Amino acid sequence: MTTHHNYAAYAAAFCLLFGAAACGNGHSAGSESPSSHGGHDGTGHADDLIGQILDGVPTSSGGAQPSAPPDDPNKHSEAIQPSRPSDSGGGSGSGSGGGTRLDTFDEDVTRIKGTVPGWDNGTGIAIRFLKESTGTRLSLIFVDPTPPVLKDGVGLWMIQGKANASGKTIANYVLLLKTLAPGRYEGSPTKKDVVMSVAMSDTWDGKAPDTTWSINDGSWCEIVLRQGRGPNDLEGDFRAKLVDNSGNSFHSIENGYVYIKR
Repeated sequence: MTTHHNYAAYAAAFCLLFGAAACGNGHSAGSESPSSHGGHDGTGHADDLIGQILDGVPTSSGGAQPSAPPDDPNKHSEAIQPSRPSDSGGGSGSGSGGGTRLDTFDEDVTRIKGTVPGWDNGTGIAIRFLKESTGTRLSLIFVDPTPPVLKDGVGLWMIQGKANASGKTIANYVLLLKTLAPGRYEGSPTKKDVVMSVAMSDTWDGKAPDTTWSINDGSWCEIVLRQGRGPNDLEGDFRAKLVDNSGNSFHSIENGYVYIKR
């Protein structure tokens, strides 16, 4: 079943939560400032580490791209992207976007569980972002219609999901895993069993000041993977705090869910 966002209303609420940069009008990816974070020169204090990871991560300037499936690459995304029904009840899950409901995480997880296991391959990801200073929550679905790709240069399996609203990409999420097997994996500036990154933009640029990474100072992430429905499937839950390359802002992932079909 294909559903669509009320893009204008949703975009307004999206901009309110994540700031001007999410709408292409500024340089801060979010309005949260790291509580224990030192000064930086704005060039990306984990630049060397990011450079190593970027050997295997697509960038907007021409990085390696996973091969596209033979069918429409947007088909999977359109199939599970949720509509944002009006939430007349208000509360922390609603914003100023004309009654647009922002926090649909539970419904998003249900939609992914009911859809992705039927694919030949691909990954569905649901993320609930938390703006800690206000308690505002925003949920997005990210889709990668291709199977995970092993990047030999870094020895990590890569998944890159895109979040779309009415056919427009509004955010990118990258998940890199040391192994595709059940277990608990942790990531930080010094540990890379799992690496996560978020870019609240329509194109991916891992070195942009606004892009957040689990390998930046003050960041952390963790994921627990379990056996999925199929013999080669995985599903899991994750959390993270991802500081941006400028050291000025961070994304707080309060809840995350992933289903990997390969």
